[in-house]
Amino acid sequence: MSAAVPDRRAAMAATGLGLATLGVFIGFRTLEPVRAAISSGCGASDTLSRFQLARTMDDLIAVFSAPAGVCRAPIVTAMDAANRLDLYAFIPVYAAFLIAAAIALSGPWRTHVALAAIGAVVLAALGDALETATQLRITQDIEAATPHLPALAIGYWVKNASLGVYAAVIAGVALAPPRRRFALATIAALATLAMVGAAFDEARAPFMTLAFGAFWIALLAIAGQALLPRPATGDAPA
Repeated sequence: MSAAVPDRRAAMAATGLGLATLGVFIGFRTLEPVRAAISSGCGASDTLSRFQLARTMDDLIAVFSAPAGVCRAPIVTAMDAANRLDLYAFIPVYAAFLIAAAIALSGPWRTHVALAAIGAVVLAALGDALETATQLRITQDIEAATPHLPALAIGYWVKNASLGVYAAVIAGVALAPPRRRFALATIAALATLAMVGAAFDEARAPFMTLAFGAFWIALLAIAGQALLPRPATGDAPA
């Protein structure tokens, strides 16, 4: 495996898409139904994550409250708004960002490394889409949601396992000569390890989310750095 000179066009695309991904992520907290649910005391910053990790009816009731509870309607409305933004904006934007970042780092998209990274991202996006679409089905009738819970778990882990594979591929690219990026390789490897840890214990999922976030920010920084003018080499003419 050899590291290619960063592809400037891909780096430009990755920078723009990375900033868009960050903007959409911030947008989750600015959605009016989400703000209303949090301000009313019905929701919290981790409510969507707890919904993703729901594996039993008791888990769902813990997220949405009892059927006649005052928090049921606000939480359903907030979760639907967040999941629609996720499905129609966040998933396609972050998938495009990760693909562009992989090409920027590894060279032409036809290389085996780039194809492995792209394949992992496509699988992650499909898993995420399954997870999010399942959540939208669950909120239509929470008390009848039990048959949907296996699909929710499958989508969640296809997404995260694939993102962990992507991080491992990028770690390998970052360690390859001639231009080794040890900081990026370390952050990418930690993201993969965090995913493995969460697979054994879902209570560690918040650490996995933080690790993926740090990894994506590092990718954005590397893509932006590739756009900076390169210093001149050699002696200046007399």
